[in-house]
Amino acid sequence: MSRLFLSLILSFLSINLISSETIVSDNLGNSVSLPLRGGDATADITNLNSRISTSPYVLSVYVNNGQTTNSNPGTSEHYWFLPPNNGALYGNATLVASAWSANFQSNDFVAASPVSQFLGSQANPINNTGVYTFTFTIPVLQRVFVQLFYRNTGAPQPVDDLISITIDNPVTVVGDPQFVGLRGQSFQVHGIDGAIYNIVSGAQMQVNARFVFLSKGKCPIVNGIPEPNCWSHAGSYLGEMSFQQTVDGHLHKALVTSGSADTGFASVVVDGTTLEVGQTISFGSFSVYVRTTHHVEIETELFTFQLSNSDMFINQAVSTKVPFSKLQTHGLLGQTHAPKVYNTKTRYIEGEVDDYVIAENEMF
Repeated sequence: MSRLFLSLILSFLSINLISSETIVSDNLGNSVSLPLRGGDATADITNLNSRISTSPYVLSVYVNNGQTTNSNPGTSEHYWFLPPNNGALYGNATLVASAWSANFQSNDFVAASPVSQFLGSQANPINNTGVYTFTFTIPVLQRVFVQLFYRNTGAPQPVDDLISITIDNPVTVVGDPQFVGLRGQSFQVHGIDGAIYNIVSGAQMQVNARFVFLSKGKCPIVNGIPEPNCWSHAGSYLGEMSFQQTVDGHLHKALVTSGSADTGFASVVVDGTTLEVGQTISFGSFSVYVRTTHHVEIETELFTFQLSNSDMFINQAVSTKVPFSKLQTHGLLGQTHAPKVYNTKTRYIEGEVDDYVIAENEMF
């Protein structure tokens, strides 16, 4: 192999190794990258849409402007959040500039008033090199929609692109298990090992869970990132969950079984069919998507469920798809849409926990 040929190969590898730079990232492991050489860069920018996160949600914005090793000399990067009157930020969320690099001064930020909760503007964009970090505080079951405008006027090709970010703050059922109700109520449910409890029940749908007693556990690490809500002490957890809904007169069923921290879910079965990673089955408003070995997303007519596999148990984040006025659901979680407090041991559920046991001990 000639030295020239070897040099060409090494040059090609070098180009590929530095072929993109991160321009936006969040605390969920999602990011947007911009290619540095050749092609239509605009087509390669991916929007961060429909991200679900417990509050706070952290967004990092990187401005390089050719001053880092991996950037093109002479590039000129500009950012600004579109103002709220353009639909950029709504709900009851607040946008706070919580930290910035040594290259930034506090006056680089526009004051976060109720009218202008955004960074910069088209007339006064942010273009100082460094990293901006923003924290979005989102009330339970609220949604924030942010539009971040990105402009790069340098080589290899000018880029104008809009990065849209939708963030939902769901309620959660995590650990052994700690419930956060639909109105933000906090309570624990200590179930019987092996018993099945009703989580949500409605006219057309039902969600049940089998409690299991675990003496220990380990924390999953997925793609190098430790999973949140890791609980490893002895206690009762949700080891298996069932979802069923009637769509156009047909009853569809999904059974999700937890697995080890290393391998993820043991199985996801929909109407007798086992789903693999990347597969989706949909029946109108009812769908199941196996996003990764450790993450499953389930849509019903009333709720969205984001399931994560810990170590032989399931954590869940739940968002409503309809206003509370249209929810006629019950169950340990389903009833919490009503602003009621009961004179019972668990103040936010009617009766006692044992009232929600499925007597037949069948998941469906």
